Amino acid sequence: MSEEEAATEEWYKLSMDLHRFYGGKIEVIPKVPVRRLKDFAIWYTPGVAEPSRAISRTLTSRLS
Repeated sequence: MSEEEAATEEWYKLSMDLHRFYGGKIEVIPKVPVRRLKDFAIWYTPGVAEPSRAISRTLTSRLS
């Protein structure tokens, strides 16, 4: 095995060790507090749909 291949293998090993240690590499956390199901419902469907519709209406009116 060349030095370059050995170095690459070491990176792979380190990556997997850290993945196991942290239980993944990326975390998604909310920007807003979610204390109960109603809070969650406001931010997600239909909460996501209405801002999307507003953006669509704005774009449509600008293109007309």
